[in-house]
Amino acid sequence: FNEVGYFEKTEMGLSTYHSLVKYLPEKYRNLRDVWQVVADGNGAVFVTVDLILDWDGSAFRVYPMPGARRLIAIQADGRIYISHAPTGGWLLDRDGLHRFISSDTLNHAGIIWMEKGPTGWLIATTDGFFNFRDGKAADLDTGASEFIRKSILVSVCRLPDGDLCLGTLVGGMAIVGPSGNLKSTLGTEEGI
Repeated sequence: FNEVGYFEKTEMGLSTYHSLVKYLPEKYRNLRDVWQVVADGNGAVFVTVDLILDWDGSAFRVYPMPGARRLIAIQADGRIYISHAPTGGWLLDRDGLHRFISSDTLNHAGIIWMEKGPTGWLIATTDGFFNFRDGKAADLDTGASEFIRKSILVSVCRLPDGDLCLGTLVGGMAIVGPSGNLKSTLGTEEGI
């Protein structure tokens, strides 16, 4: 909360904490909640409620993104993407932020996870699964999408066997096949 920084590795373990807040312009120092940190080369990307702080190891680039309940950083295809539900998905690179997909294309849903595949991007949003290719998103009308809409998707990870594990706020977890088909759910009946 209101803090970003780093530790250095030493022979004895970790150094004392080094705050980076002093490197931020004064008007951006009230960070509030810091939701994520993503390592990026010699620096890191810090994601707050409404700011993207891109630290290159010596200076910050700050990208205000107000209007969303929260921002989400996603690492995919060796790059960092930012989900901002009011405006869409953004690619963050050394030249700045570039729109990857508009919010209209995704029905104004927030992107939780995405992965590039041979037929385009498989994208899990707060509104279900989409396949994104050539600038167009096709809703994958699967049981997994229905589960997401009812259960409030908060996290996704790829399992070693290729399936996806979906974590939700109110519906437990689901195991989904590689293309978005619902395989099983784990909820309160199973002890979650």
